[in-house]
Amino acid sequence: GWYVDCEYDFSNPLPKPTVIKREIQKYLSPYAQPSDNDLIKQYALGHRAYNRETGKSIPSSSSFSLDLPCGICLTLMPGSPKTPMFLLQGVSDGEGILLLKELITNIKDAIKEKTQKIKNRQADFDEWWLILVDHVGYISFSGLSSVEIENLRVKIRVEPPWSRIVIVSRERPNFGYELWSAYEQK
Repeated sequence: GWYVDCEYDFSNPLPKPTVIKREIQKYLSPYAQPSDNDLIKQYALGHRAYNRETGKSIPSSSSFSLDLPCGICLTLMPGSPKTPMFLLQGVSDGEGILLLKELITNIKDAIKEKTQKIKNRQADFDEWWLILVDHVGYISFSGLSSVEIENLRVKIRVEPPWSRIVIVSRERPNFGYELWSAYEQK
């Protein structure tokens, strides 16, 4: 199975549903066949994942992007054996507005709650780090684009008592990103 992220620039008129359906079926049908790791690597080599804002390739061994003529970009990531054939992970406008709004709300709520919890112990340590597990963005599969992470960093400032705030994947705890404190921002 495959995890699928769908991206579309909503400033353009949305194509007719029949066109979208026809193109999605046409472009996904080759990936509906059983595949092994070698075949997945061949797919990835033929359709390299990239950041649509910068046009630069994203280093990845298994995810890749398909640009449909109707303007939709599908990014496919291999799933587990239990994954349905195509499991939609998210729909984005390339700026992650829907996802970012939810992430920002949840991160701010967590910061407020955790700040309250350590209020009486702040002097116990020189630095306080806040590590949050992402239950919203499923970043282990698709990751946020660099533009989306920058947008998140603009909206959430790392301020005392926190020295660092790190967001990690719930699926792969070694995968994540860090929010920057004001003195680290350029």
